[in-house]
Amino acid sequence: MGTAGGVTLLSYRLGDKAGCPLISNTDGERTSLGTILEAMQADLEARCITSNVVDLSGSAVTEMVWAADAAYTLQAYLLYTEASSADAGINVKVGKLIVGTDDDDFFVVAVATEVSKEAGYRKALTMANTAVVAGDIITFTSAGSKSGAGNVILQLVLTRI
Repeated sequence: MGTAGGVTLLSYRLGDKAGCPLISNTDGERTSLGTILEAMQADLEARCITSNVVDLSGSAVTEMVWAADAAYTLQAYLLYTEASSADAGINVKVGKLIVGTDDDDFFVVAVATEVSKEAGYRKALTMANTAVVAGDIITFTSAGSKSGAGNVILQLVLTRI
């Protein structure tokens, strides 16, 4: 169910000791509710990372989105924050920065953005790789120069392994 203070919580059992709510795991060890909620909140915040807004008609850009602190599996989405025009889409990639090298299509090989999509449209990207290891720096690259309008953000959904 979760981990707090190095204790894996398999089930929750609320208790009360001197007015302090406690949660016990199946091994009977107790951890304060506040400690567990803080650990759970930190875990939830780390699961969805977003890039800055990228203007598809702007210049080509590569952005460093996130540096992994542990091992995760990754799923990536494009979220359209401005409607895209009917002209041809441009290529975007999701990669990782490796010391001395940039593998800009490690996670998502070049994929064209879609045309005539409304703001709020979310597209799941086909992943070439999904394993993220501690130290990986995830990058988002846009070829830029789309003739018409369109803004997107990259949304990463990470599951700790």
